[in-house]
Amino acid sequence: GLAVGVWKEDYVFDSKDRLKDANIFRPLMVEESRKKKTDSWSKAVNRSFDLADLSL
Repeated sequence: GLAVGVWKEDYVFDSKDRLKDANIFRPLMVEESRKKKTDSWSKAVNRSFDLADLSL
């Protein structure tokens, strides 16, 4: 963005205080919901292994 003029240098380099926590991931999903979704995803991935029949 800086190289093509999307942002100005002073905005990028003077914004350290505004962005000091920007790299910290804070999940918003509750644990129970996350577990349900990852279990479902894992089940789908495992089932997809049976879809590929490579013995032609």
